[in-house]
Amino acid sequence: MVYGYVQDSGSSNLVVGDCDADNDGIDNITDLDDDNDGITDIEEVVLGFRFC
Repeated sequence: MVYGYVQDSGSSNLVVGDCDADNDGIDNITDLDDDNDGITDIEEVVLGFRFC
């Protein structure tokens, strides 16, 4: 399972949790294309890309 990293505003701490990188209303954990670039997350992992 891949979790997003969200910058905690007002501090330098990173918070691990669900995020919605492409703002489509589906959290990254369940979104098949969490950056909405047209390439599924599985394809990105195989190709070597991985972003929040």
